[in-house]
Amino acid sequence: MAGSRKAVRASAALALGRVEEALRSEVAAADARLAEGRERIAQLLAVATAAAPIPLPPTEPHNAWLGRVWRGLDVNGATHGMYAYLNAAFTASDRLYMLDEVVANLLAAGEP
Repeated sequence: MAGSRKAVRASAALALGRVEEALRSEVAAADARLAEGRERIAQLLAVATAAAPIPLPPTEPHNAWLGRVWRGLDVNGATHGMYAYLNAAFTASDRLYMLDEVVANLLAAGEP
């Protein structure tokens, strides 16, 4: 009886270890994908803001402002391809999350 409980615990521990490894791999892949997205959004912002600056963020509603900024990045032929790619490659919530990070970094870099 005690031996079978040890075997069950050992099997459970092994299964949990495999699940943990698989989850860590998925998280690392998602982080890499989001890092690539942030880089592309930063490039898109650089090109788009050369044509028209983005407005400073209001205090509320922040997500509505992010949505307006995102839609404003499709300003000309130079940005349309990247804008379309990012729209297809990422969900709206992921795009706005990454845009928020990039804009926050830009604003923080501009502070003394």
